[in-house]
Amino acid sequence: ESGYTYSMMKKQILRVAELFSGIGGWSYALEQVQNDQIDFEVVVAIDFSTSCNAVYSHNFCQREKPKQLNIETLKIEQLRGAEVWLMSPPCQPHSRQGNRLDCADSRSKAFLRVLELIQEAPPLILCLENVCGFGQSQSFQLLVSALRLAGFSFLNTYHLSPILLGIPNSRPRFYLWALRQPNRKHHLLIHHQDHVWPIPDPRLGAEIKPVSNFLDNINDASLLLPDSLLNADRAWTLDIVDADSTLTACFTRSYGRFARGTGSVLCLSHKAKQRDEPSHRQFTKDWREHYFSSSPLPKIRYFTPREIANFLGFPPTFDMPEHIVSRRAQWAALGNSLHIDAAAAIIQVALLHYLTSPSSL
Repeated sequence: ESGYTYSMMKKQILRVAELFSGIGGWSYALEQVQNDQIDFEVVVAIDFSTSCNAVYSHNFCQREKPKQLNIETLKIEQLRGAEVWLMSPPCQPHSRQGNRLDCADSRSKAFLRVLELIQEAPPLILCLENVCGFGQSQSFQLLVSALRLAGFSFLNTYHLSPILLGIPNSRPRFYLWALRQPNRKHHLLIHHQDHVWPIPDPRLGAEIKPVSNFLDNINDASLLLPDSLLNADRAWTLDIVDADSTLTACFTRSYGRFARGTGSVLCLSHKAKQRDEPSHRQFTKDWREHYFSSSPLPKIRYFTPREIANFLGFPPTFDMPEHIVSRRAQWAALGNSLHIDAAAAIIQVALLHYLTSPSSL
């Protein structure tokens, strides 16, 4: 350690570029780590999704609207000299539902363009979130090569899930931060950590909260799963929880469209029976008698977008403009988003290393 501390640093403003900015998860994470020694100015946010940009603009109306731009065509001057790049590239090239085509997937082209931009004008700090499969991908190896060629000194990777903080949601994700120290020649030091929270947090090791702590007081019949779904064979894949449950499945962009592997649903009429996670279940002819033992069929509803936002750590001020974005589009946007606390921890530890570096003075 260099011996420099926060108290010895003059207040700085770091310019931030949000790439694949979605609904602003990285911006909310930035709000958690601001302090008297440093501030962040988001100078540009870029995403190709019209609905995500509408949500972002609605919640950060004091800023310039996100640029609706295909990052494949991004030019370095459009990043406006940002020293910090925050990004959540498309996860489909590295996920099961996307067939894990990696760089061969056309949706990887935008990320590959970012790697070229790193060579043109590298940032000081880069933070990234993706599905866990990204860490074993060719895309990750290309990122490591790009960072090494651009003179980065540190690269730390993590597998994090909100369950570590006592939040009843399984959302394992790959996170990384990388730091470049100008005027200092270093070999790129790479450190991998699995399921270790990057910074101290009083919630670590706490008892997992029940689902009821994250629910809206809502009575909306349009959220109920139709009997046609509950009577169908595919209903066996539903991950059914109740208000007392202490674990929900990961919510994905396909929530509300498909039954299997897209997120939990909430049983209202009686306590949900404990079952294996959907990925561990096997279809049997007596599954319906085992689970739907009551008559009539139990009342089961989808979680609201606000409730999913609660699981993801979005603040109470976060709002979905229902008059602009449909419920299904809200679910999709949240399924593509990140966990605010995890992203904030990644930025915080990167900032700590930046501020304790002599080159940051």
